[in-house]
Amino acid sequence: MQPEEEEDDVAELAAINDRERDMVEGEKERTGEAMIRTIQRHLYPHLERPRPYPPYGIERRPGERYDMEPEDWEELHYYYNRRPPMPPAPIPRAVPDPVAMEEQVPAVSPKRKVDDDADIAMDTGEQPSSKEPKREDDGILQEILLLLKKYFFKDLPGTMSEDLVKISREKKQDILQEMLQREDELKKFSRSRRRLYYNNTYRPRDMKDSDEDSETDSGVPFGRLHEQQAKFAVSDEVRLRRVLILGSATCAKLGNTEAVDESELSVVQEMVQADRGQQVINILKDLCDRGATNRQNGLLHALAQCIRCDKPETKKLAYDAVQNICRIPTHLFKLVDTIEALGKKRDPPSTGWGRGLRRVVSDWYNKRADNPMQLAMQVTKYGSRHEWTHRDLFRLSHIKPRNDEVGFIIRYLLKGLKEAETSYLEDGYLSRHQLEKVHKYLVAVEEAKKCEDEKTTIKLIQEHRLVREHLRTEMLNSPEVWRVMLPDMPLTAMLRNLAKMTTLGLFDDNSLVNIVREKLLNAEALKKAKVHPLRILIAQRTYAKGEGFKGHLRWQPNTEIVTILDQAFYKSFTAVEPTGKRFFIALDISGSMGFTVMESQITCKEAATCLAMVMVKTEEHCELVGFHSKLIPLPQFMEEGKTLNKLMEETYNLGFGSTDCSKPMSHARKKKKDVDVFVVLTDSETNYHRIPPWRALQKYREAMNKPTAKLIVVGMTANNISIARPDDVHMLDIVGFDPDMMEVIREFVTGGLE
Repeated sequence: MQPEEEEDDVAELAAINDRERDMVEGEKERTGEAMIRTIQRHLYPHLERPRPYPPYGIERRPGERYDMEPEDWEELHYYYNRRPPMPPAPIPRAVPDPVAMEEQVPAVSPKRKVDDDADIAMDTGEQPSSKEPKREDDGILQEILLLLKKYFFKDLPGTMSEDLVKISREKKQDILQEMLQREDELKKFSRSRRRLYYNNTYRPRDMKDSDEDSETDSGVPFGRLHEQQAKFAVSDEVRLRRVLILGSATCAKLGNTEAVDESELSVVQEMVQADRGQQVINILKDLCDRGATNRQNGLLHALAQCIRCDKPETKKLAYDAVQNICRIPTHLFKLVDTIEALGKKRDPPSTGWGRGLRRVVSDWYNKRADNPMQLAMQVTKYGSRHEWTHRDLFRLSHIKPRNDEVGFIIRYLLKGLKEAETSYLEDGYLSRHQLEKVHKYLVAVEEAKKCEDEKTTIKLIQEHRLVREHLRTEMLNSPEVWRVMLPDMPLTAMLRNLAKMTTLGLFDDNSLVNIVREKLLNAEALKKAKVHPLRILIAQRTYAKGEGFKGHLRWQPNTEIVTILDQAFYKSFTAVEPTGKRFFIALDISGSMGFTVMESQITCKEAATCLAMVMVKTEEHCELVGFHSKLIPLPQFMEEGKTLNKLMEETYNLGFGSTDCSKPMSHARKKKKDVDVFVVLTDSETNYHRIPPWRALQKYREAMNKPTAKLIVVGMTANNISIARPDDVHMLDIVGFDPDMMEVIREFVTGGLE
């Protein structure tokens, strides 16, 4: 097919789309009108008349009843037609007999509100019924109101609403039954209009533009993929990895914030109940070993769910994984806190402190008996977290120390240094060299907590390698103290304190800048310390801005430090050899990508831009574009010397339209671009597609005679959908900000994963 013919087809399909949508919208309006007439017929049967109702200015036919005031006609006409009516013509009305009216209707003062139930009770002697609707009627009434809100208008008129409450439960059921029947007719009509044209290459657009696709796009099993489907459910494994790496189904919590939403981790319970607990534990251990998560909260919550499940095999595996996942006391405190929180939600409530948990907590301390100096450093650095202390864990786990070194540390934490010395050092060290080191270290820690002299504090840091948590707060305002701590400072602590050291003027000394450069640009050190790329990106943006997202600290950014952080971001990803393939990288810059990354002012599309630059730095042949409902070339992003901060600033004002994930493939086909790999960084919330993204790739393959052209979807949110078709071996769905992302891409592109 020639390009001109394809353009004509697109125009014709667009016209068909508009016509089909108008027909469905019109039927939807008629459904709302029919529902109002249903309520009218049951509430006011004496006003019922044949349909269609004559409009204003038409003479009434003989036999038709018009027992309504002109203003009532105007009100009903507005509700039926949803637009202002024409000026009403006088409607002939029969003049009632005044004597007959007095006999039939009792005279009631217009200022007095009449309670019909009370009047009936007065005549019959029965007890007046309550004016409150019956409890079993509330659900029926609520369904009626929801249907009206969905298909007609937001609220009922006051009088009609009151009358609807007063009628009997049976009448309400009749009304609801008729309304549901009318809704079913609308659904059948809508489905009949959602037919496909031109060999199943067209899908009618949804009735409303939103980032939620129609029901047709979800719930279809992999085995029988619908030809018009644009989004596909991902596997439980991919869904779990997304949640643990990215943090949430929305970009607002990207990166695991402190609070963990249990609903996001419901996939853990689903997999455990399906006897796939071992797979869950393997994923948790793999992500922890690779440092693939920015924070451990998601891993710890998932591990706690496995510990509290009712599957013995999964519980055992979860207990065994505690030693690997809980690397520091903070993780252990968080795990115990989560286990207790899950136990309190059970019926009956429980604390979770059974034999298994007591054994695991005791083993966490005792398995560090071979390196007691590390244990001493950790328990003094992380004394308490999440309202838990080591004393609490010792008391609940009934710990029994494995050797004297562990016993001395436990005694120190429970009773203090003097009591520990009395219990273990009455006869001296007795050739216990490790115990001697532990004792001297804890003595230095106690002295540093009370020391107010700068020189003494510096001496203690140099001799015992103390960290900032061991020092008095006043000492943290001394530049010399920071100068001494910097060479041995852990990488994550360095990232957190760059701003503080800048305010103290440390980086005016080039030798200290070189220390930062040497530590942060060491790829092996970054991997060993499990420094997540997202953490470096947030640190870079925050430092370059000169003020924190929280707090009142302000500083003048050092340009060399900003450059070092830029380079460290690229170093944090696993370095791989370029594939030599031609990459077409597309950034989703639609409105749904405008949420901010956790604890920062970085939007998700800005983070996606930085992620795309990792590929640009790795591969030799790349083209970068942005897309929403339109495609925007981004050649300026490929210029040399672009910093991450500059890229994010340029990305911020782009896009904010609807999402059409088929644009990259369609654009490449029309421009006849030779592409081996399409990489789409998106949240997969496509909703503005003429054709599904996978169909656009298929058309590109046919037009360019490249049957193995690949599509890689980099998920930027932790939802459970993807535009990658699961039964196509040349499509891959991966999680953004996975440190091994580039290695996985290389294996896929070179055929190692097929």
